[in-house]
Amino acid sequence: MDIPIDAKVVCQDGDCGHISCVIINPMTDELTHVVVDDDNYPSQKHIVPVELLQTKTSNTLQISCSKEAFLKMDDFMEHRYIRIDKVYGLFPASKHVYLPYGWPIGEDFVDIKSEKIPPGELAVHRGATVQAVDGEVGKVDQFLIDPPSEHITHLIMREGHLWERKEISIPISEIDRVDDDDVVHLKLKKAEVGDLPTIPLHHWF
Repeated sequence: MDIPIDAKVVCQDGDCGHISCVIINPMTDELTHVVVDDDNYPSQKHIVPVELLQTKTSNTLQISCSKEAFLKMDDFMEHRYIRIDKVYGLFPASKHVYLPYGWPIGEDFVDIKSEKIPPGELAVHRGATVQAVDGEVGKVDQFLIDPPSEHITHLIMREGHLWERKEISIPISEIDRVDDDDVVHLKLKKAEVGDLPTIPLHHWF
C-alpha cells in the first residue's frame, strides 16, 4: 500500500481533509500516525492513529471514524502566545496570529508554533529534502507500507535534479537519519540513487 503525502482523506460520513505529514518510529520503520489537515478555514492539523486507516484507492484514504470524531482528535500543532511590543507592518501581530481563536483587544502577541510529535518518533513532510552522501537528490513524495506489519518499506522520491520527474524507490534501510529541519539523509551517493528502480504510482491529484 502506498501512502501519498497530500492525499485526500475520507471519514465514514464524507471528506475530511488531506494528509500533510506522516509520523514514523525510526527504530522499527513502523508508521504510527498520519497528520491530516482538515477542510475547515483556517485549517487545523489532527493526529490520526494508523489503526484508523481502513482502505485506500488511487484517490483517497479512508479512516474508520466520523468527521465529528476526527475533528476532536489531538491537534498536531502546539501554540504558545508570547506578548511583544513590536508591530509588524501596518497590522498589530495579534490581528493575524490568533485566528481561529480570537485575540485580546489592545495587546500584541506572537504565536510560537511547534509540532506535537510523540516521543522517540519522527515526522516527515511531503517535499522534505532528500540528501545523498554527496548532495541533494530530490524531495519526499510518499511512502510504501507493508499492510500486514504496517512497516514502511520504501520512500518514494520525486523531482531529483539528475533524473527530472522520475519517482525513485528508496529502501527504508538506506535512510541514515532524518534531521529536525526535515532533511532525510541517505547512506547512498548520488550515483547509487540514480541506479535505484523507478516505480509507477497513482497520484490523487
